Amino acid sequence: MNDPHKVREEIGAALSALCADPSLGYLAVTSKPENPVRDRVAWHFHQNFPSLIAAREYWVNSKRGADGSKKVDLAILELNDAALRRVALVEFKAMIAPDPLSNHEHPLMVELVGDLEQLRRLSPVPRFGVMLMVNIEDVERLVHYGRAVKFMDSFRRWANEPDALEKAIRITSNFFDSATFNVSPITIKLGSVWGAGIRLTSFILD
Repeated sequence: MNDPHKVREEIGAALSALCADPSLGYLAVTSKPENPVRDRVAWHFHQNFPSLIAAREYWVNSKRGADGSKKVDLAILELNDAALRRVALVEFKAMIAPDPLSNHEHPLMVELVGDLEQLRRLSPVPRFGVMLMVNIEDVERLVHYGRAVKFMDSFRRWANEPDALEKAIRITSNFFDSATFNVSPITIKLGSVWGAGIRLTSFILD
């Protein structure tokens, strides 16, 4: 797989398929879903592309040495003549819809841009970022569950904001666009948890 567009397409396919996993809504509400989603994207490549190796938490070292090293969330590798060749590097971050609403340059978005810039210096292979954004519909249904719901206070603070999810998507897309990345948001339903609907928006950057 030498085509970066194909890699991006398969990342999108894996993210779109998350709606079929009933556990992810629960995981998204009770913790950050960054690692579970990364693992499912890795599994997608492992299942569908036997010639590739999906390596989680893979160390990337600079060939020049001066730029150091970085542990990347997911590396797509290919075994070629008994040597591993990097096909693509993917970094994941997770936030909630109130984050960009409260700060149009939220630190998590800034961190993802920084991670991708560091990967650019370390390796010439295609790099992708995935920003995950969780949104809870009817958050008042979850009030009685207290701190079992991650970031409950932030969700409640923005619960009455008209078109909150659409605004959060627009703000986030504009931020990454201004950082000169191509950005494609994908929003899916992750079912319901304790009666509240959960949506996950994934922003794929390259």
